[in-house]
Amino acid sequence: MALRFALALFSPSYLHPDEWLQGPQPAYAILRQRNAALTWEFSGEQPVRSILPILLFNGPLLALVPGSPTWLLYATRVQAWLVSCVVAALLPEACGLWPMLTFLVRPFSNTAETLLVLSVERLSRSRGSVLLGALIGLGLFTRISFAAWIAPLGVRLLRRGVSFGDAFRTVAGALSTILLSVLTDYLYYGRLTLTPLNNLMYNSDSGNLSQHGLHPHYLHMLNLLILLGPLALQSWSLADARVQGALLGTLILSLAPHQEMRFLLPGWALLVSASRLRKSRFMLPYTVALVLFYGFLHQSQVITTATRLATICGNGTATWIKSYPAPGMLLGDCDVVHLYGDAATATTFPTDYVVAPRSLGLPFREVSSSLFYFNLDDPGWPAGLSIYDKREHGK
Repeated sequence: MALRFALALFSPSYLHPDEWLQGPQPAYAILRQRNAALTWEFSGEQPVRSILPILLFNGPLLALVPGSPTWLLYATRVQAWLVSCVVAALLPEACGLWPMLTFLVRPFSNTAETLLVLSVERLSRSRGSVLLGALIGLGLFTRISFAAWIAPLGVRLLRRGVSFGDAFRTVAGALSTILLSVLTDYLYYGRLTLTPLNNLMYNSDSGNLSQHGLHPHYLHMLNLLILLGPLALQSWSLADARVQGALLGTLILSLAPHQEMRFLLPGWALLVSASRLRKSRFMLPYTVALVLFYGFLHQSQVITTATRLATICGNGTATWIKSYPAPGMLLGDCDVVHLYGDAATATTFPTDYVVAPRSLGLPFREVSSSLFYFNLDDPGWPAGLSIYDKREHGK
């Protein structure tokens, strides 16, 4: 628990922009009534993200703390750690595994989905209930893949026999959170919309997915092997509903040509819960290596640089180049434009400050630098992510 807490609060890496853009940032915009930049997922005629899960899993601490970038950063990280504590309580055997120490201490919607899948798995071992139904309804509006992970768990419950009363309570619980989710989305978007259906329709179009990157259909099999590491050498029983759920979810997600490792976290959790976790001498070095990469190196210092920029920039303007985009909620009043250009772009774009890798060799005065910046997409030397004052050179 202490290690997870330290990694949740102080890990300098940045795994993916969605860890902020799909949860903390929209929660911040709603609760603080701020005009934070939201992604396409929350706009247009068919928005694909439901508001209720976002507020439940990201909102409580954001609603309580002061609005400075530093407070917002640590409130988000403590909130994510609290969610990971529930996951750890449901899956104690995974506490020392690398996904628990990296992905599952971040505010991804996949973390929330993993918690809900494990909760449904635990509750469905006995009988139906209002709570079981309520969690199923909430999961369906958290991520559309949720249904695939839990489908075999539902079959397992039905095979054991469900009384009319238990079935009624389960359905009533599911309908309650489904209706509450629809109502919350109606109040936020200003119109009746079914976000899970919109999400499914969007992800069924490969033309849409091409905007986010296309991958071979077998990539998820490799992703699952990376998540499991030495555990992949163990054997599982195909008669186990948890294994069936993991395989069904992975298979269905593999049909879509856009594939990211975090999508498989619920399946990984189901397989770990169904495994015998035999000791392997390779597990510790494997875990250390992956925690170092994902917890410390990957896009390292982007978040720290964002909070520094908020202090340095004030209500000025800044251009952010050649790294993951910084979460808008951590930038304070600084007006930031994210560009994917080069040194020439940074030189010509009108702005007060520039945030860019030191390897670009910009001719401006460096006012702050994070030396341990690592970008797989664009490795360069000298290492570091710096804030430059461009005002002396003119905008």
